[in-house]
Amino acid sequence: MFEKPKQLTAAAGLSLIGAIVSFIAAFIAFDSGESTVDGAITIGALVLAGIMFIAISGALSVKGQWSWKMAMFAIFLTAVLIVVAFIYHRNVTAVDDIVAIIQFAIVLAVAILTAGKGPARWIDLNKA
Repeated sequence: MFEKPKQLTAAAGLSLIGAIVSFIAAFIAFDSGESTVDGAITIGALVLAGIMFIAISGALSVKGQWSWKMAMFAIFLTAVLIVVAFIYHRNVTAVDDIVAIIQFAIVLAVAILTAGKGPARWIDLNKA
């Protein structure tokens, strides 16, 4: 076994920050009284993104649940979810745009930090 790459620790931390941003945005959307179907879709997408960020953080930890390929696939799915939700809900407010840009920047940084032979080898050797 070898030491955990520092970029994976940073990626896991960024994933938790992404989850916090997603949940806060979902609470704000819920508090704003969006009781329409569009509001429910927005809140659901934000909560799902938060859950995905937490799952990615868990995959990048010691004894994570996934292989490196599965972790990268989850990161890709999270990025697709953020982009699709952004395109679907494009005409709402500037706050939604800012949150989507922040979320996409976080998931892109996590993907960049997780890509590479060192992180891939460590994740594959240290899964549960």
